[in-house]
Amino acid sequence: MSIITICIVILAIVGAIVQSLHDPEELCRRRGRHRRRGRRPFAFETEQRRAGRRGEMAAAMLVSEILRPEDHLLRNVQLVVDEHPVECDLVVVNPNGVFIIEVKNLQGTLVGEEEDEEWVQQNLAAGGRFYVKTFRNPIKQMKRQVHWVATYLRKHAVNIWVEGYVFFVQMNSPIHSTDILETQQDIDNAIHSPLRTGSGVPVGTILKLLGMGESILNQEQQLSAR
Repeated sequence: MSIITICIVILAIVGAIVQSLHDPEELCRRRGRHRRRGRRPFAFETEQRRAGRRGEMAAAMLVSEILRPEDHLLRNVQLVVDEHPVECDLVVVNPNGVFIIEVKNLQGTLVGEEEDEEWVQQNLAAGGRFYVKTFRNPIKQMKRQVHWVATYLRKHAVNIWVEGYVFFVQMNSPIHSTDILETQQDIDNAIHSPLRTGSGVPVGTILKLLGMGESILNQEQQLSAR
């Protein structure tokens, strides 16, 4: 076998290996083997998810600054109600009720009406590229969360006021609505409205039912941690 032939064979083998590394099916097979061996597969986070996570953290900080001793803030509350998965970004529990806050951290111009199924995001990406995306109407999304959380609590004999709001981190809501929060003062007014009435159910019972979320913060806990 000549040197040229050997070189051609080697190049063909290397090419096949490189192609397999970039082949989606091969990547899936590799990840499947990792799972069988007990290894955790690679987790890729999109820019949209990163923005959402940053928005939730920013909103949680704003809320934590206005909490009163009787308030409790939960993050990332996840429930399954009648086989429906429910995920709430932020939940404030106090003697007045349960307040769900759906956080949106979307750049650019948003277009939509309260009754639309989808809203539109218009923005400039890096490099000046203009793009348009659709996303679920966050008001309707929030109202579904309120329905399922209230249903879940009633199933456990807790009949308490459950309210929901959408908080826009970028203060760019396309509409004015009592369901929309854009400032820290808006949040304060929403969760501390004297018009709300509680059920007399101990807050600790509600927190336990909601699974405690990722974290619970109240003013007393913050002061004791300093």
